[in-house]
Amino acid sequence: SMSYVEGVSLAHKLADGPLPPREAAEIVKKVCEAMAYAHDRGVIHRDLKPANILIDRNGQPKVTDFGLAKKTETDSHLTGTGQILGTPAYMPPEQASGKTDVGPRADVYSLGAILYCLLTGRPPFQAASPMDTLLQVLDRDPVAPLQLNEDIPRDLDTISLKCLAKSPDRRAASARDVACELQRCLTGEPIDARPIRLDERIMKWAKRRPDIATLSFAIMCLIAAGFGGVTWQWRNA
Repeated sequence: SMSYVEGVSLAHKLADGPLPPREAAEIVKKVCEAMAYAHDRGVIHRDLKPANILIDRNGQPKVTDFGLAKKTETDSHLTGTGQILGTPAYMPPEQASGKTDVGPRADVYSLGAILYCLLTGRPPFQAASPMDTLLQVLDRDPVAPLQLNEDIPRDLDTISLKCLAKSPDRRAASARDVACELQRCLTGEPIDARPIRLDERIMKWAKRRPDIATLSFAIMCLIAAGFGGVTWQWRNA
């Protein structure tokens, strides 16, 4: 049970479009601090999204709906193996694939998705059906927030994408680390995260799509060989 929160959900605030970047950063920072408190006590939320964050009359966010939460040190028998629980648009890949051994970095992913949504007005992945959304979560990289809203500070773009990394090991280490990064952004200090380079994006895509990557590489080799052959014949001529 929980106390009554007089206010609206964060999803309701988004009905009019994206929030100003500073307001978005301040809200998500406080949500990160709340989740860091929960993680320190062994609780993972597993369903963080704007609809589950209430904004009280003082403008303070409250994390609610721990209906899918689990304790990290216990093995709950309430969740069947392979069963997908949560909201697809804000769900990390490991949760979308039906794994039950998700850790605190699953919530870090969702925090990044919430920040993404507050900055752009839409979640990082959305499709016509929940299943199509899950497939996007598993196989696609999100469009950079800056490509959807050029007024977003680059540091917030970087923090959001860092949290949304497909591999948990490549995300921010904890919700507390995300809160610290957002605090640095708010105070104008340099952040620790760095933008993902183009070559890293290509390598990540190639690992997820090895067949297509191999075919693409073969085609590029054939084109290069053909161009080289034509150049050699032209020079001889």
